[in-house]
Amino acid sequence: MKLSNWLSATPGGSMSLPRELKACVSLDLDDKWTYLKIRGIESWQGFPSYLPIVVPRVLRFLAEGSLRITFFIVGQDAAFLRNLPVLRAIADAGHEIGNHSFHHEPWLHLYSRTEIERELDLAEHHIRTVTPRKIHGFRGPGFSFSGTVAEVLAARGYLYDASTLPTFLGPLARAYYLMTAKLSAEERRRRGCLYGRWRDGLLPLKSYTCQTRGGPLLEIPVSTVPLIRTPFHLSYLIYLSAYSERLARAYLRLALTLCRASGVEPSFLLHPLDFLGPDEAPELGFFPGMRVSLQRKLDLADFALASIAESFRIVTLEEQALSTTPRSVAGAPAPSGRCAYVMPVFQAQQDFEETLQSLECSTTPCTVIVVDDGSEPPLRVPGSTRLRIQLIRLPHNRGIVAALNCGFEAALAAGYDYIARIDAGDFSAPERLARQMTYLDDHPYCQLVGSDALVRDENGSYCFTIQPPRDPLDLNDALHERAWLLHPTVMFRASVLREVGLYSHAYHAAEDYEMFLRIAARHEVGVVPEPLLTYVLRRSSISRRNARRQAFNRLRIQLRYFHWARWLSYYGSLRTLGILLIPDWAKHRLKTRFLYCRTASNYAGERQTASANEGGS
Repeated sequence: MKLSNWLSATPGGSMSLPRELKACVSLDLDDKWTYLKIRGIESWQGFPSYLPIVVPRVLRFLAEGSLRITFFIVGQDAAFLRNLPVLRAIADAGHEIGNHSFHHEPWLHLYSRTEIERELDLAEHHIRTVTPRKIHGFRGPGFSFSGTVAEVLAARGYLYDASTLPTFLGPLARAYYLMTAKLSAEERRRRGCLYGRWRDGLLPLKSYTCQTRGGPLLEIPVSTVPLIRTPFHLSYLIYLSAYSERLARAYLRLALTLCRASGVEPSFLLHPLDFLGPDEAPELGFFPGMRVSLQRKLDLADFALASIAESFRIVTLEEQALSTTPRSVAGAPAPSGRCAYVMPVFQAQQDFEETLQSLECSTTPCTVIVVDDGSEPPLRVPGSTRLRIQLIRLPHNRGIVAALNCGFEAALAAGYDYIARIDAGDFSAPERLARQMTYLDDHPYCQLVGSDALVRDENGSYCFTIQPPRDPLDLNDALHERAWLLHPTVMFRASVLREVGLYSHAYHAAEDYEMFLRIAARHEVGVVPEPLLTYVLRRSSISRRNARRQAFNRLRIQLRYFHWARWLSYYGSLRTLGILLIPDWAKHRLKTRFLYCRTASNYAGERQTASANEGGS
């Protein structure tokens, strides 16, 4: 099944699915000169490049699926001014950037500690011209690695290494490569560990932590097929397709099936040559698979990524590392307090400023992570605000799910204990964070907590109050009927997000409901029985604009999490099916008249409404 076909069949048009297992995808951005250098061809010293051709092509390919991956960049390429526009385009598109060394020499295992330090210094210095974000991952060229490299990486604060390939075939690939290359004895000696050693076939397939003298370092191996330990990265599939495309596709299906069966979360590797035709790099005809046409390569890449996305939730290597090793990332903003708000914003400057005014009254210190989802003109943070704000700008509008995930990734990287939601135009009570954090502290098994919410219209008039069931067991059951928790009222434990993953693109306008049920399927969820948020019912809201699609996706979610022993699963599915048959105007009138409480809570009703009005409504 091609990626484009799979996407058209997937609501929201994304490749991320809410699976228990994740798959990370990375691309080693080896330029033309690096292949010539390893081959021993002297013309490499002129640093010939195909980056202006391959990078835009890869970015377009990834953008079709809103897919974020990890690019490992060679420092020498970042040192050339000619390459900066295309390399910066990678960072601007939201992809993670990792370190692929400076000189791209697959004999790092022969380097002294001083030489390794110098190599990393040079690479980091020049990669910083591409992205201001600290580099958290490393992959050695040609899978070159050593204990000293691991020690230096850990001491420098790297989160993970991705330099191992657990296969017995590495030495065979090296033997073929050296047999066909014209190299001196010294050059052959240097390349003595190219593509790995025999004993690498005994390395773990799953991520594991190396304890070094420099500190712990997570190792994320490039995946090979469980049991038989043969590679299945894209270049290998393209090589097989030169003999039989049907064989290559069946082999990939087998690899992914065995990964799921054995609980291996794949790390799938791409190379630039996977996106180049034979006529675009004729000097590299010696590389396996370079006789395959560009169209066949793109079709196979389509198939491979769609197949992975059908069975796994695709993430970057950094996301995988954070979910595997829950710790703060070096270089991330230091947490202000234990909690952060995440607020996605698109074309809502006034609503944004009004919400900030309400958050300034918070009794609990926090950071507000604001994701500007491509607003034009760009979102402005008021200079008068007293809040600690981390502003993340997306280069173009990617939708609320992508914006939410970007904000949550930033919060997880910074090491916050709790992450709360808020939307531009809504108003939090001053004590909201304190109440919800206290609830989670007092209920250690609860992973997600919401609250009551006062709902008013755009004129400020009170409409109704949303009051979810109070008992956690009742709430868990009730979620199978409908989304009782209002999205901007909820607070998550950061640990549960590392466990279950972020929002899925597969359920447009109902991504919050799917997330709630995903968590409730494993953990306790709760509610603070006070109205801690004032929600403004807007005609332009996503829920109102996409009401029918939201109901359709809600039905898909209810069927996915259907529990045969819960009568509310039957009732909720039938209720949603009925909603799909009712006109939108009638549905909204029935909901506001009969579904929710019409009287505000005595505890905070009037004070909360007043606080919202003072916030600029």
